[in-house]
Order: sequence, then structure tokens, then C-alpha cells
Amino acid sequence: MHPLLAEHHYPECAAFIQALHACHAENRWKKFLGVCNSHHNKINACLSKEFEKNRKRQLKESRERQARVNEIWKSIDQINEAKQKQ
Repeated sequence: MHPLLAEHHYPECAAFIQALHACHAENRWKKFLGVCNSHHNKINACLSKEFEKNRKRQLKESRERQARVNEIWKSIDQINEAKQKQ
């Protein structure tokens, strides 16, 4: 299964999405008989690449956010240590 195939959500896969929709529109029985499976497989491969790219981007952003949070906690700890020494 794949998510809702909106071309604006997956611009890199737009050509595959259009081909699948065209195949389904051409004859509604084609999707039930497996004629459109090649288009479907191409979409799945394209979406897998897109999801992997997004996963890597999100991981990078998460690590950057976590590094900023750690820096803030370090500064808070330093302030607390300075207050305890007084």
C-alpha cells in the first residue's frame, strides 16, 4: 500500500502517478486484472526513495535540535553550579 497519491506531495513521482491514474482511467478492469501493476511498482520504488530521503533529513534535523537542547542544558547546569558555589 502507498499513501494518498497527490502529485503535489510527491513531485518526483508525479510522472508515475499520472501514468497509474491514466491506466486506471483507460479501463477500470485493468487495475483488477493486474495490468497496471508495473506502474504501481514504479510508484512504490519512487516513494521508497522519497521516504528514505525524508528520513535522513529528519534524522539530521533531530540531531541538530538535540544538540541545541544539550547546549542549553549545559548552560543551565553551569549557571546552577555557579549559584551553588556562592
